[in-house]
Amino acid sequence: MSAPAGEPVVVVKVSGKTLADEAGHAALWDALAELARRVRLVVAHGGGPLLAQRLDRAGLPWSMIDGLRATPAESIDEVVATLAGLANTRAVAALTARGARAVGVRCTDGGLCVVEPLAAAFGRAACAVAGNARPALALLDAGACLVCSSVGVDASGGLWNVNADAAACAVAEALRAEALWLLSDTPGLLDAQGSAVEDLDRVQAQALLASGAVGAGALPKLRSCAQLAARSSCAVRIAHWRDAAAARFRRPPSFPCTRVHADAFAALCATSQETSP
Repeated sequence: MSAPAGEPVVVVKVSGKTLADEAGHAALWDALAELARRVRLVVAHGGGPLLAQRLDRAGLPWSMIDGLRATPAESIDEVVATLAGLANTRAVAALTARGARAVGVRCTDGGLCVVEPLAAAFGRAACAVAGNARPALALLDAGACLVCSSVGVDASGGLWNVNADAAACAVAEALRAEALWLLSDTPGLLDAQGSAVEDLDRVQAQALLASGAVGAGALPKLRSCAQLAARSSCAVRIAHWRDAAAARFRRPPSFPCTRVHADAFAALCATSQETSP
């Protein structure tokens, strides 16, 4: 059974650890399959741990720059095989086994997102912006639960490793999603004392940056989230996967998590290093 056409669109971005250990995250897959019966659901994913393991095994180069994964041209085929192949199929299988009508796609399929390459130092790595939602909405309205990998294809047929958080935000914007959940192993964004930040607004963002609680690795995610909040009415939340699963993604949430506000964007970009071409 799937949600009828006209129900809200919800995007849930799962972490790469979820795909590397499906059995250990069974409660999350159960909750996602149940959510797919209530809303038009898109499950977005990357696959960082799995990808790093496979690149290392193949002796292929990769590196992290300012929290973003650089992808040399010689590594892109393995990236595509891992993210759009193994990781995506594992997610589709987990949802299918629980009764969801899961359909695997790439974030740029049907023009849903448009690739935006990063600077030359990042190789075949990119971010994404919202594109044409109509083909994806047709699938959702037909009862599909979309499982969206962060592999991108540009207008010339070039392959790209799209940052998974940026892809999830672009998908949510294109589909005019009611909510975007970004799931991790912490109860939201943590401050310097290790407590969950309830609201990430401009003042809180400035304080977190000043305290060093937000490192370079978290900045790209938070910028993408705040930009989505600024461009849409989508409720953007960062949460622990166990909490979100236990609550079955009910809103408003009754558990610790971080709501990202539009006015955080300027503060988060104030420390930005240039990553555009």
